[in-house]
Amino acid sequence: MTGSPIRAPGTATDRLRSLLADLVVHTSRSVFRRTPWNFDRANGVETEAAVGEVALGIDVENPDGRCKYEASSLKHVRFAFGRIPEPLANWSFVDIGSGKGRIVLIALGFPFRRVAGVEYAAELHAIAAANLDRYRGPRRAAAVDLVHGDALCVQLPPGDTVVFFYNSFGGAMLEGYLDHLEGTVQGAPRRLLFIYSNPTERFRLDRRAAFRPVFEGASGYDLTWWGNRRLVVYEVGAAQP
Repeated sequence: MTGSPIRAPGTATDRLRSLLADLVVHTSRSVFRRTPWNFDRANGVETEAAVGEVALGIDVENPDGRCKYEASSLKHVRFAFGRIPEPLANWSFVDIGSGKGRIVLIALGFPFRRVAGVEYAAELHAIAAANLDRYRGPRRAAAVDLVHGDALCVQLPPGDTVVFFYNSFGGAMLEGYLDHLEGTVQGAPRRLLFIYSNPTERFRLDRRAAFRPVFEGASGYDLTWWGNRRLVVYEVGAAQP
């Protein structure tokens, strides 16, 4: 599941900016929805429709829990993949909060050793499985898995691994997952990259010695799917005593 953490309303200027941004987003997406450049149309899947907190049974008053589903830009995801050291065949790729499977499907077009998506919401996991079955795009990854479960309980694949995270959850739940990653590296040393897209709670990583930022930037504007562009890439290692 992807999206933005729930925020309290800001100033009038903030609300105006948000309204203008929403107008640009919806206009851009509508224009390209019926064109060959639309990801879903080109690949015979349905990943772009957002699913809100209420529909997913999420408590909107709880800032420490899960977030809504919102699809990522193809251009943004490809930009993120460009931050991974070659060769990609050395890496497993895991999308935490994989929602309808959009990022997993994009990753299938790259020669990763393994691609996996982990999703807690049963309804989103079922949509992702259906999308994987009918996906018409390239399949270059050696293996693919969709896991229905709690990310804090799911073990990462062995070997070098990239974790992609687009605000699937925040607060205490995010702290727990960061603990899980630190424990994974301590128990089985390997290269571990954490790609944090739309890093609204990056302070939780920056105060941890085990998380070292190696890249911070933004992808180019994607007119076909206007959305988040910012990301930070961290190397995760055992914290020094």
